[in-house]
Amino acid sequence: MHQANNTLTWHDSLDWLSWLPGALAEVDRLTQQQRAVLSCLGAGMDNRTAARTLHRSEATIRLHTAEIMRRLHVQSRLQAGIVAFYLIAIEHRPWFQPS
Repeated sequence: MHQANNTLTWHDSLDWLSWLPGALAEVDRLTQQQRAVLSCLGAGMDNRTAARTLHRSEATIRLHTAEIMRRLHVQSRLQAGIVAFYLIAIEHRPWFQPS
């Protein structure tokens, strides 16, 4: 019996990031508050921690997160966090760093 080769190539392993360029193109359209929330997502914060950090309510953080996801055309908080992490770590955008 012959087993199928399930080896992923470097290109295949990046296919899951195909949404990233489109999301990055929309980042500059976010408000200052949305950018602050996005930076918290990129730092791996949950809603409670982001609310404390930004001196906002958890409900406000949830609303901003939903709007960020809509504007960036991403399907999850994880994808939004990846956008923020990319901007902080790769592009070194200082306005994305949480204070």
